[in-house]
Amino acid sequence: MDISSLSDEALMKGLQETAEDKDRFSQAALPYLEELYNRYYVQVLKLLMYYGLRKEEAEDVTQDVFIRLYRRCHSYDTNRPFKHWFFRMVYHAAISYQNEKRKLGELSLDEVEDLDLFPDGENNFSEKFHFWHQFQDILYRMPEKLRVVLIWRLLEDWSFEEIGEILNIT
Repeated sequence: MDISSLSDEALMKGLQETAEDKDRFSQAALPYLEELYNRYYVQVLKLLMYYGLRKEEAEDVTQDVFIRLYRRCHSYDTNRPFKHWFFRMVYHAAISYQNEKRKLGELSLDEVEDLDLFPDGENNFSEKFHFWHQFQDILYRMPEKLRVVLIWRLLEDWSFEEIGEILNIT
């Protein structure tokens, strides 16, 4: 059986069956967790950076999200969509981190260069930097749930229905 061909829900079922307990890692669970990690690592990292975390902070919180995934795998209902359950966990991890820090993170100059917010051919660093900080300023003045909806809709291209299900809002 090729594990990469399994659905997210099937991977979670396999993870639930092989995870011994939340505090002790099971080697048998590794292939399932690793596949989910490979599928979602970049997406989670980008989302956390859009939430305002610096790259290093986003990397730390992303690692924490996958530890939470393992520890909470038994609370997942395999009859429901994995994506909704998982990204609700990502959202709560971001909020928890921001509450702990009590400040909004900002991207460094090096990280702004890596952003892919502009069409090919627009390589002016100062324009990118200025745009990103204006965008970030507007984004972080919005109410929390509106900001999350906007990020997920514009940057991840999720439907409003999907976002509503994940956040339990209409």
